[in-house]
Amino acid sequence: MCSQLLNGFLSARGIRTRVYYDRSARVGEYLRALLPGGKVLLLADQAHASLAAAIKADLAGFKVISVVYGEKDRPEGLFSLPDEVRGTVAVGERSALAARFFTTLRGGYCILLPVRASARGIFERSIETCGEYPLCDADAVIADELLMKTDAAEIAECALSSLFAEDIDIDGAFTGRRKEDAGYGQLRAAQKFLCAEEIGAKDLFNASACLALARACNFRFPADAFLSLLIQRSGKDRGACALETLLFFTKKYSYLFNDGHLRPFYVADYAARAQRAAETIGKRAFSLIAVPSLRESFERERVFAESRRRFCDAMRLLSDFADAVKEKYYAAGGKRGAFGEDLLNELFSFSADLSPFLSVGALMRDFGVRCA
Repeated sequence: MCSQLLNGFLSARGIRTRVYYDRSARVGEYLRALLPGGKVLLLADQAHASLAAAIKADLAGFKVISVVYGEKDRPEGLFSLPDEVRGTVAVGERSALAARFFTTLRGGYCILLPVRASARGIFERSIETCGEYPLCDADAVIADELLMKTDAAEIAECALSSLFAEDIDIDGAFTGRRKEDAGYGQLRAAQKFLCAEEIGAKDLFNASACLALARACNFRFPADAFLSLLIQRSGKDRGACALETLLFFTKKYSYLFNDGHLRPFYVADYAARAQRAAETIGKRAFSLIAVPSLRESFERERVFAESRRRFCDAMRLLSDFADAVKEKYYAAGGKRGAFGEDLLNELFSFSADLSPFLSVGALMRDFGVRCA
């Protein structure tokens, strides 16, 4: 059922990749279904070189060229390999991206084997370090539950799907924008996978894949902007920053609908905010800030009053979900970092100006609601 749901999302997006929950030892069978024989590249992240040696034995019948992909290696280095390479098997996240880049330019078939319960490297549309060159889809992903490791950081980041889904709900209530354009179905599916009593490798991989597909819609969510800035400004690890993002945003979302007081006739200094945001991210941010007209402001106040009770109920469910994720994060060995309240409030304010969504942060900005 999990594979049907995920592969259904892939088909709907026009992505040819198919995910199979199977043993990694069967990689040779999957490759032979695509390619009867010839030269193939076995590419593995440096940390998984020993695993690649075992997988090589499963590729009997092919002429295997094994390459260990180091931390400082770049995809362009693979083009010194023979032209006759017609298939690539990649082990690990960095190798997955490099293999897709290699296959994009050389052609052939591509199979990916994740070693963490994460979809990183599988669905990205480009590699930033290669000039945003578009990547082809892998032909198959073999997700081996016995091979994939779960970790707390991935749990925390996948849980951000709940915030993204709430952003889409809130934005839709005020603007009427279509939910599916921003990957709403994938986000709610990711959240559901994380509701399992014990999050296994398959649950977490599915959640990560659904989140990756939603992010591929190229919408910039406020919590993503916040997370990037928090990692940069605090210097703490991604898992701790992702958990803090989930908990802090949940608190702000609950505050707006439960206790927020709107200031009548308030007008934010949009020009100053856009300038500040641009200085923070090093690029123009004016296009992301839509200044409401007087009529739009009154209409938003009306929608807020009418939908407030409904969103209060939604925020209670979000709070329960965040509390449950926090416990699962700790159970997986994750640690919570110490972050200053002033920094969190500053970055939350920034995040509203770095996203096209009419999110909680944007509503607090437009309504003049002070941070709790």
